[in-house]
Amino acid sequence: MHKTGIYVYNIVMTVSPPVVCVYKNQLYRQDQVWYDDCNSVCRCEDASTGYYRCQERFVITLISSRSLSSIFG
Repeated sequence: MHKTGIYVYNIVMTVSPPVVCVYKNQLYRQDQVWYDDCNSVCRCEDASTGYYRCQERFVITLISSRSLSSIFG
């Protein structure tokens, strides 16, 4: 005797949002570092909240010509 049957599978998938920082439509992982043009370096500080921090790469000090002449004589 041959049995036929109907099998029903109930598959539930939970999709959670990615744990990343988003900066200018780019995704960055926890602790990943990237450069924003030439001016800033950024780091994904807390990917669970999307928090990132950027700071200037270089600190430029402007020195007047008068200051230069006092330094170099």
